[in-house]
Amino acid sequence: MLLGALIMLAFSHRLAGPVYMALAGVSSELGSPVKSALQAEIYGTERLGAVRSLFSSFLVFSTALGPPLYGMMLDVHGSYSIIFLFSASVFLGITLLSFYLAPDHQPG
Repeated sequence: MLLGALIMLAFSHRLAGPVYMALAGVSSELGSPVKSALQAEIYGTERLGAVRSLFSSFLVFSTALGPPLYGMMLDVHGSYSIIFLFSASVFLGITLLSFYLAPDHQPG
């Protein structure tokens, strides 16, 4: 997703959109099994239901927040560049945070 957002930010070629969509699809489809495996590994299988419900609530909240937020950015700046820059920043921040968020103990 980060690479796709950076491509959309850097290039205005007509093929940038399909490249972004392809990378978003690959990211989405590869992320699902990896996310499930990491949740079980990090939080343990006995708490997997609670963890997945928390993740689902964040997903619902973010899908409700995204369209108005991006619409407001588009109205204020009049350009998609700020949206792609914001998205790339969020993706980079999440990626960096994922390296620091680890449990202090092993599940078991």
